[in-house]
Amino acid sequence: MARAPEVVVPAPQFANPAPLGLLGYGMSTVLLSLANANVFALGTMVLAMAVLFGGVAQLVVATMAFRRNDTFGVTAFGGYAFLWLTFAFLLIGQQHNWWPVANSGNAMGWYLFMWAVFSLGLCVASFAAPRFLTWVLALTVILRALLAGPRAASGSGWGAETHGRMLEPGSPSTATR
Repeated sequence: MARAPEVVVPAPQFANPAPLGLLGYGMSTVLLSLANANVFALGTMVLAMAVLFGGVAQLVVATMAFRRNDTFGVTAFGGYAFLWLTFAFLLIGQQHNWWPVANSGNAMGWYLFMWAVFSLGLCVASFAAPRFLTWVLALTVILRALLAGPRAASGSGWGAETHGRMLEPGSPSTATR
């Protein structure tokens, strides 16, 4: 019996989502860093950017990377999407009394430290990728460690001291719930 000829259907081509993901991560990180440097208060502008461009847009990028069979892209952009979404969720929830206990600066320091560990894992995994990606991830590890260190050690920053007023990074811890 003769076999029917095999029809090869070309896989759909998708644009590379990485530039959008890098923009979402980079712009959100720069705004948070400027707020951390007290250039302006950590408020709704930074949180909106974190949720929409840092979180949702990177989640879309991770989905697109999945369709391209890009495991590293899914892990990196998906992970950082959830960094921004959880960070905003923690701060917004604290502002609206959703949590029975406010975040301490120490807890936020450890939260950021865990993301530094995540970034370090991605940095090591990127050694097979273009060097630019490795440098970006290495700088991300340094940034996350610098954000986490003082908070974990001193218990200051983005924690209980922000409860009940607009989020102000770096103010001394004055209240706990």
